[in-house]
Amino acid sequence: MMECRQVEVQDREVQQEKSKFAKGKIQRSRYEKSKFEKNRSENMVFNTGAALLDAIVLAVVSKDIEGTYGYKITQDVRGAIEVSESTLYPVLRRLQKEECLEVYDLAIDGRNRRYYKITEKGRVQLNLYKGEWAGYSEKISRIFEEADR
Repeated sequence: MMECRQVEVQDREVQQEKSKFAKGKIQRSRYEKSKFEKNRSENMVFNTGAALLDAIVLAVVSKDIEGTYGYKITQDVRGAIEVSESTLYPVLRRLQKEECLEVYDLAIDGRNRRYYKITEKGRVQLNLYKGEWAGYSEKISRIFEEADR
């Protein structure tokens, strides 16, 4: 089973931006700062753990039998959570190293495009995540429903 370490994607990105701004590397007007904070508040407020990100990536990759390429994976993952490419590509490399994904290159319009395909080990891991998620989300939903009463 993969290690579950906390990846606080949005908070880390916000802290990096705030750090750059504080160090004077980014000069922003008041309008840009308020826009930054507004966009932050429109994003999901829950932190995304590594296991959840792995599960989403494996689910996205498993949709196509022949595999899919990095940019499309990024776009599909962003349909569920906000994630940067700089966060996603290390996840893809780690899942490859853990033998959950296999990689191959395919020439498209004269350029190589890297494709990721789920392995049998990756399918087993995805099924484990799906089972865990079903129980987890049911418990959380029940708590939220009880809070409305």
